[in-house]
Amino acid sequence: MSVSYDRDELPWYKYFWPWFFIGVPLFTVIGGIHLLFVAMDDPDGLVVDDYYKHGLAINRTLEKDQNAYRLGVTAKGKFDFEKKLVLLQLQGLEQWPETMTMALLHPTQAKKDHKITLQKQSDTGAYFGVVTSIASGEWHMLLEPQEKTWRLMTRFRWPGTSDWQMSPIREDRE
Repeated sequence: MSVSYDRDELPWYKYFWPWFFIGVPLFTVIGGIHLLFVAMDDPDGLVVDDYYKHGLAINRTLEKDQNAYRLGVTAKGKFDFEKKLVLLQLQGLEQWPETMTMALLHPTQAKKDHKITLQKQSDTGAYFGVVTSIASGEWHMLLEPQEKTWRLMTRFRWPGTSDWQMSPIREDRE
């Protein structure tokens, strides 16, 4: 006596293959919609719309670096995230600016950038400012007086770096 199995005994949703053929395209559509939202939420921040004017501004930026080198400006600082402070010791100037601007710049995501105003604490070049917590990763730090006549730059990694030093970038031109 032979036993025959009738495939129509079970409903269609209890078989593997219909779910497989429905699931693959469904997963692809859901993944595509997700990637579309990610791309729209975080546009490419590295693209400059007006690259010609941006290129012309590089010479002014290099002049700020040269001014800092000529003045002999250096800085040492420390982040104290428990007290939410940034402490800075500026060296090499005869007159200390009343306020300084420190920019913490994320290399790829401009919306994560921070600007900190540093107030002069004394006539010895000591400054302090309020800093909130920053995301982990590589960061660029830019220090300028309010007049923006010179600048200092450095890079640091957070977490890991709480003390840092800044010195001018010297680029010889012939």
